[in-house]
Amino acid sequence: MATTVSPTTGSRAAPGASIQPPRPITAPQAASPARNSHLWVTPWDREGSRPGHDPRSSYVERYWLGVIGPSSLLLLRHLARHLDANPDGGVIDLSTTARSLGISWGPGRHNPMNRTIRRLVDFGLAHEPRPAELQVRRTLPGLSRRQIERLPEELRLTHGRSTEPGARGSHHGHRLSPERLRALVHTMVELDLGAGAVEEQLRTWGVTGHQLDRARSLARSMALHPSRQPLPRSM
Repeated sequence: MATTVSPTTGSRAAPGASIQPPRPITAPQAASPARNSHLWVTPWDREGSRPGHDPRSSYVERYWLGVIGPSSLLLLRHLARHLDANPDGGVIDLSTTARSLGISWGPGRHNPMNRTIRRLVDFGLAHEPRPAELQVRRTLPGLSRRQIERLPEELRLTHGRSTEPGARGSHHGHRLSPERLRALVHTMVELDLGAGAVEEQLRTWGVTGHQLDRARSLARSMALHPSRQPLPRSM
């Protein structure tokens, strides 16, 4: 009986043994790609185009924190500062950003930084129109009824009081003269208060609507270009 040679190994096969066809040679499978290490961040909503709360306001810290979690809130505030400095958008390094916020960063799609971004997207606070691009809301809406119902009882009560008609910061707010508004904003910026803190303080004084939007823009402009801002007139 004839002896056959295996085409895959070149060794002699036993008499009567079947010959296996050669296995195809395939390239090693590449690992699933990680999220790009850089992200182009742009505003999702034009400043002042929709009512809401600055990510750095006390409302967001008090009520949104338990909804999106501390990591997502930290990232949202970091991106708000980034957009203050780059109103038309700019690039951030995800690795550097993650380290600065105390969030882990590593290869793979499911690292903590990527999950933090994903949470913002899931709650409608950010949007990914294409790979390596993130659009972020400049202002956050008030909590939905369902989200309010999930708050601890104490927060549910304070949230209800803060949104009652006639509460501080309601739509029928106090109107300041342009000179008075500018002077107040200038003083708070000189005290190193950020735009979010300035906005929140003005809300407690009853400033709303276009005046609040104007004050927010003034605070950001004064913080970025302090030397270009004239001192307010004496009151």
